[in-house]
Amino acid sequence: MPGAIEGFKYLWNRFDTYVLTRPSVWNVHCYTGKAIWVREHLGFEVLHKMVLNPQKQRNKGDFLIDDTEDSGQTEFDGTFLKFGPDDHDWSTIQDFFKRLG
Repeated sequence: MPGAIEGFKYLWNRFDTYVLTRPSVWNVHCYTGKAIWVREHLGFEVLHKMVLNPQKQRNKGDFLIDDTEDSGQTEFDGTFLKFGPDDHDWSTIQDFFKRLG
């Protein structure tokens, strides 16, 4: 997604930010693939705050930013911000958090 890495880094430097990702239960190798991608694109230190869970609504937090709604995102106990071509882009997500301070 355009702007995703920059948007994440903005959040990472200002808020208690985690990576929450849904692994495929059919392909256990994707767990490793996701960790490798995070390490290469976001940095090794982010691996310490990476959560793999196929049911995202079971996690706690103030905000959940995601591009889909098919893993419990709409039942998340907090504010769900959907991004994508028909929703917010990373620029508007970043603007939202700038307004929060």
